[in-house]
Order: sequence, then C-alpha cells, then structure tokens
Amino acid sequence: MNSDWMLIGFVGTTKYYEGRYFFGQKNREGRFGSLIFGEFLFEEWGEGSVVLAFTPESYDMHFQTLKEIFDPLPGLRFDWLVYTPDDLPKLFEDIFRILEKQGPKRLFFDITFAYRSVPFCIFPEIVFVKRHLPSISDLEVFYARQLEPSGDPRMNSYRFEALTSPIEILDWDNATREFLDHGNGRFFAEKLMANYQTVMAQVPDKEKRKYSPWKLVANKFGEFSQAFEEGDFVGVGLVANALEKMLQGESFQASLGALNFGWVTRALVEQILPSLQKVAIDARRKEEVPLDRKELARQLQLLRWYQEIQNIPNMLQGLREFMVNLVLFQNQEGNWLDLETRGKAEEKWNGHLKESEEKRIPLPDNSSLRLWDLARSLRNFISHCGLKKENRPGVDLSFLHSFLDREIDAWLNGAAHPFESWEEV
Repeated sequence: MNSDWMLIGFVGTTKYYEGRYFFGQKNREGRFGSLIFGEFLFEEWGEGSVVLAFTPESYDMHFQTLKEIFDPLPGLRFDWLVYTPDDLPKLFEDIFRILEKQGPKRLFFDITFAYRSVPFCIFPEIVFVKRHLPSISDLEVFYARQLEPSGDPRMNSYRFEALTSPIEILDWDNATREFLDHGNGRFFAEKLMANYQTVMAQVPDKEKRKYSPWKLVANKFGEFSQAFEEGDFVGVGLVANALEKMLQGESFQASLGALNFGWVTRALVEQILPSLQKVAIDARRKEEVPLDRKELARQLQLLRWYQEIQNIPNMLQGLREFMVNLVLFQNQEGNWLDLETRGKAEEKWNGHLKESEEKRIPLPDNSSLRLWDLARSLRNFISHCGLKKENRPGVDLSFLHSFLDREIDAWLNGAAHPFESWEEV
C-alpha cells in the first residue's frame, strides 16, 4: 500500500500523562505524542500511515492502549515493530523494509521518545533513506520540546520542532564532494535553488532582490557542469572565471547569512574556490583567450582534474588536444582555435607517427610520439563506444597517468616544454 505520508514514532516506558501538543498554529490534548502528531499530519495531508517502534517493555505497557485508540481512527493506518536497544542495526533495517514496501511520498520521524542512543544513531539511516528511496520527496525529523513546566506532569505543554537542519549540513557537504570529485555542480545548484524558492515564497517583494545571487550562482554551477562533462576546455575556463567571481562577490557572501548553517556553506565555498581558480580563464569570450604558457598550464590543471577523478574519456580527449596545442604554441600560431589550423598541427603528429611506422622505427617509452599514439588510439576506441572490429588497444593507462604526474609538474615549474626530458623521434 502506497500512502502520501508516513510517520515513524517511538514509544518508551514513560507513563505518558495527558498534555497539550503544539504544531505550527495548531494544538491538541492527549497522552501519546506520536499519535497526536499523526492526527496533525492527517489534517494537513489526508490519509497516511503511523508506524510505532516499541521496545519489549514499552510494548507490554502501551501497545494495547494505542491499538484501541488507533483502530477507530479513519484515514490512519497503524503499523508497529518491536526492537531491542542493543540491536539498532536490526531496527534500522526493519524501518527501511517498511519504507521500501509502502513507498510514502512524505516521511516524518518523531524521535521524542526513542531509546537514548536511537536519535543519535538514526541520522545516518535517515540520510541513506532520503537518497536511496526515490518515492520519498520530503523527509523531516521532529522532536516534541517541553515548554515551561507546569509543576504538574499532567498539565505540561510540548511543541513539535523540526530537527532536519543537521541533515542539511550533510547535503551541502555531499554537494561539495560531488563537485570536487566529479566536476558536477548540479547538486550545489539544487540546494541553492531550493532555498531560493523557499525564501521567495516567504519574504515581501522589496526584500527578494537580495537573494537573487543564489539563483544566479545556481545557474552558473549548471553551466560549469555541462562544460566540464562535455570536456569543453575553454568553456570550463570561462565559466569557472565567472563562477569564481560570483562566489567571492559581496552580494553572494552577504546572502549566505540567511541560509540555515550559512557558515557551513561559506566554508564549503572556500573548498570549491581553489579548484575553480586552477582552471579559470581571466576572460569573458573565447576569442580573447591567447595560447600562451599560462593557458597551457591551465589546460594541464584541467587534465589533472580529469585524471584524479578517473574521467578517462575527457582525459584522453584533452591530452590529445593539448598535444595539438603544444605544436601550435611552439610554432607561435596565433589562430589556435581555427579548425583548419588545428588540423595541420594534428597532421604533424600523425605524419611523424606514419614515418616511424613505415621505417619500422620502434618508439621508446619516453617518446612524445609514443604518447600521442597511445592517447590517440585509445581515445578513438572510446569515442566509438568500442564499436570497431579491433579490440581495445593494449594501452597501459598508468603510462598516461605517469605523463600527467611528471610532466605537469615539470611544465608548471618552468620546463621549456612538457617533453624536454623525453626522447624525440
């Protein structure tokens, strides 16, 4: 049975006196907080499910009472499970199986009366559930905080408050990891846009402008991701330059204070900036970019990024194009983005390779021509998705990685060219 929402609550061994519970502008009186919270959710979202987790002791004390209360309630499905506090992995698995089977769209946890260690230990599972069960679009964790004590436990009041914000820290951190590890800024963009849309629905029109940097930065992260995935060497640099300036801009930095855990987001932006700075081009348009030592060094930094994240197709494509750029740089060819000009530079490599094959000259391991041959052949195989009569070329990727590890450092440290220590054929 699929339901629009599900509440997972916990029942302890307390006596559960009558009290008044608040949720937003609503309030109700009753004994069992999770039951009352379920009634709040029913008023908000309609039919749904309440799953209560009991310890053996709390089951004996309260199960029958709760079942008798739930049975006549229309629109609320009541399920339960029994767990032992010394086997929390089993509890978490049982919860996951229930969610997997019922597939609610909205999921709520009430951890008010969970066993001592459960609230701390359950957060990793909550994050796992949020990411791996596609049916769940919304997930929130609540705790009924006791308000001013009345002196009589039967007259106490409680307010349900969201505790989901700590998960947001993990979301921001994982979005940052996704960018640094894969060049994918879409998760960071999604976080910014979700906050932007929430704020737009809450603040008056005169205050909306101050949050526009979130939308602009989110769009730029999307542009960067596309260029990075496509292996657009110049495009990556141009967008990285614009994105770097936006992230460091006064308006964006000031707006971070309005985010939950804005200090976390600010710290993560500081982690992102060095990666952008390494590949950024200080220009606005493609035609403004010269092919000089600075640009070749930047391209090598981008190649290293592809290498580090094991993006082999873009690493090979980029390495091949870098070697073409190297010929153009050494020949002081100004129009380096012209297709015909690049084709002539490519033919120089292929011509030398053909000559060595015709003369049956073996290519030493430290030959730049051997590097060209290996990168070219494997790149061609991959670009055709392996749909060729020939099998995959016997290219040792460690050879290509060795080039990038050694020669990038040499080039960045002032070598005359990336192959000055290599034997030329």
